[in-house]
Amino acid sequence: MHRAIERSRSFAFGFLYFLLIVGMMMFPILMDAVLPTVRFQRLLKFFDGNM
Repeated sequence: MHRAIERSRSFAFGFLYFLLIVGMMMFPILMDAVLPTVRFQRLLKFFDGNM
């Protein structure tokens, strides 16, 4: 019983580690997707304010 708990715990740690790695890999892609739209909206607001 104790051995099964240890195994499931290590599996959970491995899964969290895997999620962390995937998140680190996806984070720059998400940032590249999000930041240009934010900059574009900011530029549009800037131009609207100046017109």
